[in-house]
Amino acid sequence: MLLQSLLPFRKVPCVKIDCYWTKSPNRLRYFFHKSILKIGSKTVDRFVVWASREVKVFSETFQLPQEKFVFVPYHTTLDTVDVEPYEGDYIFSGGNVGRDYPTLISAVRGLPVRLLIASTQPELFSHINIPPNVEVKGFSHEEYLKKMAGCLINVVCLDTDLLRSLGQQTFLNSMWMGKPTIVSDPEGAVDYIDHGEDGFLVRPKDPIALREAIEFLLNRRELMNEMGIKAAQKARLYSTEEHFKKIISVVRQVMKER
Repeated sequence: MLLQSLLPFRKVPCVKIDCYWTKSPNRLRYFFHKSILKIGSKTVDRFVVWASREVKVFSETFQLPQEKFVFVPYHTTLDTVDVEPYEGDYIFSGGNVGRDYPTLISAVRGLPVRLLIASTQPELFSHINIPPNVEVKGFSHEEYLKKMAGCLINVVCLDTDLLRSLGQQTFLNSMWMGKPTIVSDPEGAVDYIDHGEDGFLVRPKDPIALREAIEFLLNRRELMNEMGIKAAQKARLYSTEEHFKKIISVVRQVMKER
């Protein structure tokens, strides 16, 4: 991207995916990041993002033309994985990057249900008082999926202070397994989840709202089952194949414009 902007001859069409951008609190770093993106964007035809909210926020934050951004839904990664869902006796949450575990742990403290957190970074919990009903453990990828497959509810509690949206793969995989899924980033997950139908969207950094959502589902097992069925049906629309078909469609549109 940046190299093309420095070349004097005709540029090839360019579609940039995986825009995992954040805004550094350091003014100098932010200035350099913004400058590099603005220079490089001259040769980029489209920036592909995984959440529709990122179209506006990336454009405004880095002063890039909004028309160069296009939202393409992300995908599950379980299309070719043989994982059999089952019903265990615990709530599940997993991941290392961009998770808001303090809010989640506060939400489940004292609840009569076990929370299993899959994380390979114990330092994330060094300043948290872990209650008896919470277990934090690192798992291999295969074990991680098995634990997700057996949960009652999967909670994807996200840090919304980051510029970009997170967790798409995690909550889509959970939905693929037919699990009632709660996500604490409504703006980032609304492209994928219909609140109250195939998942729950709760306010970020609000342990009370998250606790209420968890208790609401636990007390309505029939609703949980219905939500899981709808979630699994919805997730089939976000297969890896469909995702890359959309990416190819964006590339073809760029080629036509050239």
